[in-house]
Amino acid sequence: SFKEYAGYCVIKTDKPTVEKEVDNSYRPNLTTKEGLKREIIRLYYIGAPLNYHSIKKLRRRLLNAAKELFGSWQNALEYSGFNYDDIKISDNIASECGEEFERILGEILRDLGVSYKKYAHDRYSPDFVLDNNEWIDAKLSEWTDVSETVKRYLPECSSLTIVYLQGKKRDVIRGRKHKYRAVSVYLLTEKLPKEKRDYYNKKLTDIENRINESSQTA
Repeated sequence: SFKEYAGYCVIKTDKPTVEKEVDNSYRPNLTTKEGLKREIIRLYYIGAPLNYHSIKKLRRRLLNAAKELFGSWQNALEYSGFNYDDIKISDNIASECGEEFERILGEILRDLGVSYKKYAHDRYSPDFVLDNNEWIDAKLSEWTDVSETVKRYLPECSSLTIVYLQGKKRDVIRGRKHKYRAVSVYLLTEKLPKEKRDYYNKKLTDIENRINESSQTA
């Protein structure tokens, strides 16, 4: 069950707000070239990796539709306005930045006095497992699609918090059926003494700049 906010705020910011639910009933149309293009662009904006390996592993239906309509995944990407070589570079940089952000978040949590274990679960690999079985996952962007992560993780933990790098500086409760908390990392660094805060904020901004530079080439 989802904890009451008071007992739940191990990572202390002000009380999180509850986000209004929107009817997220968009269904991609993968039977036309324009429908497929719209879905590829949507995935790009939510931060989903678009390289062939990831699409084959995570979105087989999309890959099959691309092959049918365009002959190859590369052709579908290029029709949608992307350069395939740039996508590969940008996905690699995103992966490196993701690992770095997770490492820095670990240091921030330690400085906030939050004790945790890494990947401490026999089935899944949550980034941080706190003493009371609260799980924290690090994401590069507030807009990253976390629906599958949330669905898998929530039955296993007492509560789930997504800490993100890029996005609005806020702390919100999200989800209709599967409730989780989404927090900007910059709300966490605000709780640190000025010197530490400046140190981490510079590192975080550097990662953001690298992500933005890589996405501009895609």
